[in-house]
Amino acid sequence: MRVSLPSSVGPCLDTLRITAPSTRLYRAASQDSPVETEVLFGDRFNVYGQDAGWVWGQLAQRPRLGCEGQGARGYIGYIAQDVLGPDAGRATHFVTAFRAPIFEKPDIKGPLGAALSLGTHIIGRGSGSDFLALKEGGFIHIQHVQDICSPPPTRDYVEIAERFLGLPYIWGGVSTQGVDCSGLVQSALRVSGRDAPRDADQQEQGLGRDVPLDTKNLHRGDLVFWPGHVGIMQSATQLLHANAYHMCVVSEPLRLAVSRINQQGLPLRRVKRLPQSD
Repeated sequence: MRVSLPSSVGPCLDTLRITAPSTRLYRAASQDSPVETEVLFGDRFNVYGQDAGWVWGQLAQRPRLGCEGQGARGYIGYIAQDVLGPDAGRATHFVTAFRAPIFEKPDIKGPLGAALSLGTHIIGRGSGSDFLALKEGGFIHIQHVQDICSPPPTRDYVEIAERFLGLPYIWGGVSTQGVDCSGLVQSALRVSGRDAPRDADQQEQGLGRDVPLDTKNLHRGDLVFWPGHVGIMQSATQLLHANAYHMCVVSEPLRLAVSRINQQGLPLRRVKRLPQSD
């Protein structure tokens, strides 16, 4: 994972947008290369180079909800050129449905295209009906989105994370096709209006405040960390997390997770409390 450009890199050549519902950012110009993270429709990508059908550059992370400006710069890597298009300007809305279908015409009985994940940022304009016309083509129902400048639908990120229960575990995932542990945390926090780093170790360092490592005094919303893993406390005793043991997002007693992960030589090492859970 790299978020700082080498000093030898020249100026940004262009800024493009993701035009697929989601895609992957790779460490090298090959689909066999390690995946850095999944990237969602509408995310912006600053281009610094090209390589035989691949574009090398850095993600420009989505702004927080409520028109609060751009987020921090994101991962560096390669994206396939065929899922990138011109930067069409600032997002106007974000997706509030878990998966929002794109209709080929403004008609709920009409044919469907792809679907966009919860939290996706879009550019849309009114079409004189119950639909927004997307800049890239197609229509999305106004009940499935919210104005980007309006407050988040909820500040309870645990409630958002609970919507992912049962979703498959996918390494690098941040969409409603599948998530990994830190992708679940980042996605839930973003939809509730908070910036969050992408990786578990970054989240451990950058989110909330430390509370005593005492599993008898946990609150709903606390983040619990193992080496390379993070989960969200759904209650004082119940853990919500995406993990490769169950291969999905599950809710289970924290004591069971602690025991199982301890057997791998990975002790629970930190608890962080965000302001909302105080």
